[in-house]
Amino acid sequence: MQWALDKARTRLEQGGLTYLGPESLRGQRLDLHLYLRTLGGHLADRIAGDLRGLMDGRPDLLLSDENMIGTTARGAVIGPDGALYPRADEGLGRVLAVLPEGPKVQVFMAVRDFASFITSTYSQQLRKPLPLHHEVYLRDFRLDAMSWAALARRVLSHPRVGRLICWRYEDHGAIRPALLDRMLGPELAAIVPHSRRMNAGISQAAYDAFVAAAMADDEAPTQDLLRAACKAHPKGEGVPAMRVLPPQTHRDSLIRYDADLSDLAALDRVEMLTPDPAPPEAAGSA
Repeated sequence: MQWALDKARTRLEQGGLTYLGPESLRGQRLDLHLYLRTLGGHLADRIAGDLRGLMDGRPDLLLSDENMIGTTARGAVIGPDGALYPRADEGLGRVLAVLPEGPKVQVFMAVRDFASFITSTYSQQLRKPLPLHHEVYLRDFRLDAMSWAALARRVLSHPRVGRLICWRYEDHGAIRPALLDRMLGPELAAIVPHSRRMNAGISQAAYDAFVAAAMADDEAPTQDLLRAACKAHPKGEGVPAMRVLPPQTHRDSLIRYDADLSDLAALDRVEMLTPDPAPPEAAGSA
């Protein structure tokens, strides 16, 4: 969706909304991530001024980058106690501090089955130089400590946050029109093109081939080995995704996820976007 929003950026601006996605926020237009990585608040005034300049008088602003609450690095995504995004409060607070004064903000957050989520964040780390072994990366992983509802409570604790809109990652395709309407309003949502798949993930066959190649060749850059493995074994529709956790952990994760979704949906000021129910079959249909 970020790709599609970026493609529509000029027309969104004409409609009164400034959109800044990952590339824009990572130095292309606004170095928000330098500010988030820098200790102290000495960059805050500069970032706030740059942001006002980019808005150029437009009333609405949409920032889209998951790294605002934490990267996929081991200590950023899982805390020592196993909690999700241990520094999310600090990151979100610093982002809110540089926003122009105005009404309370709405935060949009996708949630995902815990085992699949943490496997996905690990797969992103595999694409970086010198990736950690999965046992090291998952050292603090504790299924009983992971909770999107707990993260939501921390997000909602910020005085400037008025509402949190959530959806299951697994439902993204089905709820995309409703999500765009909620983010942009119907008129602007209509100009956003269809998304294209930017990161298909890593297949189990590619991961197995990568591990075998890395064990056999400790000289070649791991990024090159992974790229070759993914090219040879692409992750297409219906192709099993990589897994580094036991099957039982995945089964337990689905149970935990289902219970946590109920807790999340019950929170005050949380809105859950869900797919429309399937229409009932006509009587007498085959």
